[in-house]
Amino acid sequence: MPSPDRPKPAPVVVDSRHARRTVWLTGGSGFIGRHLGAQLASRPDLRLVAPSRAQLDLTDQVAVDGFLATVRPDVVIHLAAVTAGSAAMRQAPARYFAENLASATPLLRAVEQGRVPRVLVAGSAGAYPRLGPLGEAPRGLTPADVWRGPPAAAGYGLARRAISQLLLDAAATAGTEAAVLVMPTVYGPGDGGDGPVNTATLRALPAFVARMLTAIATDAGAVTHFGSGFEMRDFLHVRDAVAAFEAALDGDISGQRLHITAGDAVELQAVAAAVAEATGFVGAHHWAGRAPGQTGSDDQVWLAAAGLAALGVTPRLTLADGLPGVVTDLRARLLA
Repeated sequence: MPSPDRPKPAPVVVDSRHARRTVWLTGGSGFIGRHLGAQLASRPDLRLVAPSRAQLDLTDQVAVDGFLATVRPDVVIHLAAVTAGSAAMRQAPARYFAENLASATPLLRAVEQGRVPRVLVAGSAGAYPRLGPLGEAPRGLTPADVWRGPPAAAGYGLARRAISQLLLDAAATAGTEAAVLVMPTVYGPGDGGDGPVNTATLRALPAFVARMLTAIATDAGAVTHFGSGFEMRDFLHVRDAVAAFEAALDGDISGQRLHITAGDAVELQAVAAAVAEATGFVGAHHWAGRAPGQTGSDDQVWLAAAGLAALGVTPRLTLADGLPGVVTDLRARLLA
């Protein structure tokens, strides 16, 4: 537990002479947070407050309460999350459940007490169940599906599910505004941290890119991917994620669980083929989880678009549009 006597550094504030509303962004040093923070900081009508983890411990109720009393944000955007690659998170479900819930609980209690006028929380498609094990044909998942079965992303997915539901319930109790913006797999330049790439934290699409760029650089004739390749996902470029959160600052969306996606499902082996073309990799693809004769998979989790009309935004960048930028970014950082 943090010491109550330990002084708290002043929060990082990006200000403007014409600021009208204060936005507190958690997770501002993360992949999506860096992109969103840069966009919000450029707006003269906003005062962005984005303390780092070292500056504000989100698990410390006293620290969070004091921060809220001092900063008095008009809007909180909660992006902070403890994540890793999907394989790593499946190996430690209790850890990823506990750490994610702990980092949201003080904020949720403040929402319950009516101390935050408007809160936007990032949700994850990993909180939703796979329909195959429930005896249903694959389809785009709706907001009503979220509690129908075990989450696809194990403990992490369960934490995101709990956080989003508790947020909506707490805000309804307090009479304040809250919404959950559920995103599929987000991709774009800058994934894997600043500087050298942390491959353990890469999401699915940049992980494909990193494997193939490394294979090219080392003259490897083959790459090995996790899973069977028959899994289906949908993808969202980080620029479209940023546009959705920016629109949600003012959108009439309180109480809603919104799906920020075009609803287009893609098989992972098709993603691998697109990445091979974009990187120039011409070797073989091996799938570590593919059984002999396998032709499909129950691991099909993608979101149907929901609530986008209320936001007034539509995801615009397709994989074909966004993939070249990921390749350029990772090529520069991986092979430097």
